[in-house]
Order: sequence, then C-alpha cells, then structure tokens
Amino acid sequence: MPLSWKRPVSSEYPKVWHRFSAAGENFVIQDLPESMNEEAIHFMKVYYHVSEPLTVSYRLHENLFFLDYCDSLFRWMILKQKAALVCLKEGSDEIIGLNMNYVVNLSEDSYGIKDLWRSFYLIVQEIYHVCTDRRYTLASMLESHRNIKRYQNVVEVMRNGVMFNSEQILNGGGLCVSPKYRNRGIGAELLKTREQFCEEFNIKLTSNVFTSDAAGRCAAKAGFITEKELSYDTIRQNYPGLLPDNIGSNTISLRSMSLGKGA
Repeated sequence: MPLSWKRPVSSEYPKVWHRFSAAGENFVIQDLPESMNEEAIHFMKVYYHVSEPLTVSYRLHENLFFLDYCDSLFRWMILKQKAALVCLKEGSDEIIGLNMNYVVNLSEDSYGIKDLWRSFYLIVQEIYHVCTDRRYTLASMLESHRNIKRYQNVVEVMRNGVMFNSEQILNGGGLCVSPKYRNRGIGAELLKTREQFCEEFNIKLTSNVFTSDAAGRCAAKAGFITEKELSYDTIRQNYPGLLPDNIGSNTISLRSMSLGKGA
C-alpha cells in the first residue's frame, strides 16, 4: 500500500500528546523526533523483532535480509510520515516504548515512481550483499522473501472480509516497550494516544493486526474493538503450510477504533 499521506507542514512537530504515571514514574508520549529515527530503528531491531511471534516463528529475526528490509521500510517510508509515537520518561531521552504508526489511503491501489524505485534499490542492495559479504547468502535471501510473503498472507487472512468505511486509516508497523518497563500499561497508553493523533489530523479510523495475546489485551484496554480473531491453530488447519508449529502465542486479531462518523 503506497504511503502518500503527508503531515501538514503547519502542524506542531514534534508534539507532546499525552502524559501519564505508572509505577511511581512519570512518562510522556510524543511524536518521534527525526533526530531519534536511527535510535528508534535500532530499538525495534533489538526489542521488537525478537519478541513478535510471527517474526520469531519464521526465524526472520535471525535473517539479515529481513532486518535490512525492516530498517529500510522504517527509514524511507514509515518514519517519513512523522506519525510514529514514542514514550519517554519525563526529563529523559531514553526510549521506553514505540508505536511505528503510518497512514494509508485506501483509495490508492498503485505505487508511485519513488515506491517502485525503492523496491528496485532494495533488490539491487540484496544482490550486492550476496556478492560482497559472506554473512549474506542467496539461500537466506530466498528464505527471507518466502517467509515475508507467508507473513503477509497471514495478515491478509485476517483482513479478508473486513471492510472499513474510511478513506484514511492509521495503522501500526510495530508496537514495542523496552523489556524493563513492560507490564506497566505503557503499550496501552501508546495505543490510546492514537486517538488524539487521529482527531488532530481528521483521520476517522485506526486499526491493526495484533499478532500476540499480550498485544491484543493492550488493544482491548486502549479501547479497540475486535473485528476478527482467530487462533493460530485454526489458521494452520485452514491454510496448510502457511504457519510454522512453534508460535509463542495462541491468537491473532484484527482490532479497530473509530473516531467520529464515517468509519
């Protein structure tokens, strides 16, 4: 899906959206500043990819091609929209949690020249790595492409049959909280803050496919409603070969939050 939405130049950025307290400490949720983009990308690599159930079950967290692909997706597409939210401890620049949000326009079904060029560049970069770096092999490149496609197909299974009456949707490319700050409700606070972001920019709906039981509970706590929920066993039975056996979660869900009329 092309990411053509642009944040209005006149809008405040980075903006502080929410303040809250948890376990006796004060936190702030704000736009991710551009100066922290690379730190945020590293945060997702270190904490998110190694804990997200599908990524781990497909062993993508160990695949250098996949990690490079995600870095590029964040750096050149998602973070360009300036829609990502970061949770910081009050008075500190330490990243406590991240929600890599992005806005999609459902009315657009084709990619522009820039998007096609980025895809071509990534392929050339992968081939270059295979030829020049022993850590990168042709087998791991093909495995990365195969398992990314399987992952995308699982997401499509969840989205099939669910229709949203909204031209723009705020989606998330990853929700993650630093391990030492988990179980304090910070993930739910990040998801709640999407509502303020959407209201600011007249986006009528936010939705996400939540791949873990814990993420689904966070979403429910934040006010998301369940559009579709399936057990991984059900998907495995209905779509043989799509899922591996070792998924560290029981269910996957598509959840949404509507804001105002028209969603």
